[in-house]
Amino acid sequence: MITSANDNKNYRHITLDNGLKALLIHDATCTKSAASLAVNVGHFNDPKEHEGLAHLLEHSMFLGTEKFPDPQEYQQFIKHHGGEHNAWTGSEFTNYYFSINNEQFITALERFSDFFHAPLLDPQWVAKEIEAVDSEFRLKQNDDNRRLNAVIKETVNQFHPFSQFSVGNKQTLATNSDGPITTLRSFYQAHYSSDKMNVVLLSHLSLDELEVQSHQFFGAIEQRKSIKTFPQIALYTKEQHSVEISVVPDKDIKRLTLSFEMAVDDINYCCKPISYLAFLFGHEGEGSLLSRLKALDLANSLSAGAGLSGYNYREFSINIALTDLGLNSIDQIIGLVFQVIDIIKEQGVDSWRYTEQHNIMNVAFDFQEPPKAIDLVSHLSINMFKFKPKDIVYGDYAMDSFEPDAIMRCLQKMSAQTIRIVVLSQSNSHDRRAKWYDTPYKVSPINPQRRQLWLCHPKDPSLSLPPPNPFVVERLAYRKPTTAQYTPSILIDEAGIRVWHLPESKFNVPKGHIFTAIDSPNVGNDIKYQVLLRLYVELLHDSLAQVTFPAEIAGMHYDIYPHASGLTMHVSGYTPKLFIFFEILITKIRQREFPLSRFNEIKHQLEKNWKDQRKAKPINRLFKGLSATLQPHQFDYPVLLEALEYLTLKDVQAFISTLFSNIHLESYVQGDWPTREVRLFGESLHRQIANVAKAHPPIPRQVHSIEAQGTIVRQLTNTSQQAAVIMYFQSQCSIPREIALWSLANQIINPKFFSSIRTKQQLGYVCGTSYMPINRYPGIMLYIQSTVADPNVLINAIDDLLATINEHLSQLNSQQWQQLCDGMASQMKTTDTSAHQQASRYWTSICNRDLTFKHRDETIAALRNISCDQLMDFIANNMISVNVNRLIMTTTISDNEPLVIKHKQITDVKTFKRHAPILFLTPD
Repeated sequence: MITSANDNKNYRHITLDNGLKALLIHDATCTKSAASLAVNVGHFNDPKEHEGLAHLLEHSMFLGTEKFPDPQEYQQFIKHHGGEHNAWTGSEFTNYYFSINNEQFITALERFSDFFHAPLLDPQWVAKEIEAVDSEFRLKQNDDNRRLNAVIKETVNQFHPFSQFSVGNKQTLATNSDGPITTLRSFYQAHYSSDKMNVVLLSHLSLDELEVQSHQFFGAIEQRKSIKTFPQIALYTKEQHSVEISVVPDKDIKRLTLSFEMAVDDINYCCKPISYLAFLFGHEGEGSLLSRLKALDLANSLSAGAGLSGYNYREFSINIALTDLGLNSIDQIIGLVFQVIDIIKEQGVDSWRYTEQHNIMNVAFDFQEPPKAIDLVSHLSINMFKFKPKDIVYGDYAMDSFEPDAIMRCLQKMSAQTIRIVVLSQSNSHDRRAKWYDTPYKVSPINPQRRQLWLCHPKDPSLSLPPPNPFVVERLAYRKPTTAQYTPSILIDEAGIRVWHLPESKFNVPKGHIFTAIDSPNVGNDIKYQVLLRLYVELLHDSLAQVTFPAEIAGMHYDIYPHASGLTMHVSGYTPKLFIFFEILITKIRQREFPLSRFNEIKHQLEKNWKDQRKAKPINRLFKGLSATLQPHQFDYPVLLEALEYLTLKDVQAFISTLFSNIHLESYVQGDWPTREVRLFGESLHRQIANVAKAHPPIPRQVHSIEAQGTIVRQLTNTSQQAAVIMYFQSQCSIPREIALWSLANQIINPKFFSSIRTKQQLGYVCGTSYMPINRYPGIMLYIQSTVADPNVLINAIDDLLATINEHLSQLNSQQWQQLCDGMASQMKTTDTSAHQQASRYWTSICNRDLTFKHRDETIAALRNISCDQLMDFIANNMISVNVNRLIMTTTISDNEPLVIKHKQITDVKTFKRHAPILFLTPD
């Protein structure tokens, strides 16, 4: 099996006697074990009369087995032992996976594997899961991705399984005269066969031990005989090529998608012709298609790559985010696309270009950041269906076979005769509506005259292919520091700047991370400056695309994002050229000259996006509303829109001067650079900043307090038929013991909340609890979005659930209490599995003013000294008592009907913030 030289895990691929294939992974350093089982069954297997059946079965598999009949036991077991679990259903595959503390891995495998031996599929619980599936369907009826997908399904060959309704709802799942349970069990018996399954086990256990466990737990899964395969039917009929599909989205989206059907036989994963072409079409540098479209004010972004993809079909798609002018110039854009196709045919299929991409992929494979164990096993269990055993780990990166004929055949498929065009715009005309999601759309054949217009469009001399990439590094070597260092230290601590450094000594990769926060007291909590900051960041991203794209392709990445009092830059990638990349960015971010046309377009896009937030899911609107209520620098979208309306490019230019006139700069550098190089980098950064700005001390983080408020309620006008509620409890201090108590409370409440609110009461598909600190002040958020209950019912349900928690705690024995604490400690002290994870953790500590980097260890130590009785007292005093302080965010029942609740109302957020106390986060 091909693995990275930097991968210290051991692998073994075996096939059990029942035909099930297993990939065993020994990782001596892992603190959590993980498993995934993927089955080659998905919604393509659904019978026409029961669409969504595979999805329902995935939901129902968790609801108890013969050996473990309690439907909540599996989730609670995983959660209480520091783990997580999930599953998904796709078109051809269903994937189940979990992670857990090493010590409980075998016990968890026993529970997990029993799903595939003897699921109960109890009619009582299956009936509830049909409600859950229906809630999921209704929840996303306004989701534009699903609405578009519904149209695509209606415009393909209706005999192809792709055309079927994949999610399901009460109508499709409960129409059998014998009831859905008989159909569900028959589906399970017909399709869940061992020879259609792959399992991946990752653990600290040896490969021999894992092989024993794989036989013990998965070797008895039944291999069934009657296996239905997917039909060999073309995805499109002849009439479904060369068409334009006009779709009316729910949100204000303007997008053009051009799709070309490929020959499946030409898509060799060792060659990756679609990836090769995606790079050439998606290039963003000078001479690129996107660069030209931006210059003509026709588009804002472009992506290219695989479109629809399945067992007997592949597409190459180009997606273009249009401007208003672009929406009225679609034929001009398509003409430019065909010019690029011709240029690539003439001069783009070259061995040097392929070698360049090969080198990029090889370096990425050799020095990839290892994902979380649960993500790795889930991914590899699907890869086992796609790649040869030796390539299960390597296949995604394999680009070892330059096949110019295969690439040319793909290009030949990009024909005006077979193109499928999808245009999304709210101004589109329509003459039909898609079933289930009610999406308005229209299908129009493309006439020969229009096709000829594209091909005869005047040649644009500004279009060209990318030159050799100067950022590509063919060979890399990790430079080990002379002395291992385990926490960051300060290299520079001067007025207005502080530079932290951690030499890379744990992951042995030649990669670096540079986080830099630029804080200015001139930003403050003024809404005008906050909006100008967002405009400025969007302009930066837009203007940097041409400059940064070659570096991004070569494995160097950046992000610039606004925070409370300024902006943060994060640069990451291979260390040999990362400082150069950072210098380019830090020079560019001080520019003040932006084209007026791009400013107008970006302002328009920002305005459109903020207006579209009115159509966001109710729960997402409440999440944003919670931040806008408690954080001084956050504001509601209507207020942001009001401030945005009259801002000009001159305002942005003046703001940039103001921003950089008085700043504090905090930087964290992690990588395999010698300390002297980092010091020189820091000193250079200091000089650049000192030349343009006055020094300012660090700016403290702030959050509004709800102390002594009792229950306060803020309502947002509902723009949906669904109700939503958030109940938030806030701590008034950030000491380790307080964090431990709030974390433990969430740990015990979370599985009970999900079990009661969703599984038993069926009040909402979207529901849960979350430990949610704001600027390190801990708190807990409980939330529900419902299609069946109003906010008052949801609030009462949350209160009723909280009232039962202490009774549940009182029934725990000492061993169960210890397991709960151990699970919580395990989650807190999870070992960093990648340099990126480590860098992000230390940067978060710096931002949270944990400058000794001991806060996590101190919290775990505090956790060990908390008794069950103390937690019960804490919950009683902070979450259940009559006078408890809490903020309830809710949608109104309707536009004209106020929420009937006898608590203090926040009717004006600005007034609330003016009078609410401020909690300051200061350094430890």
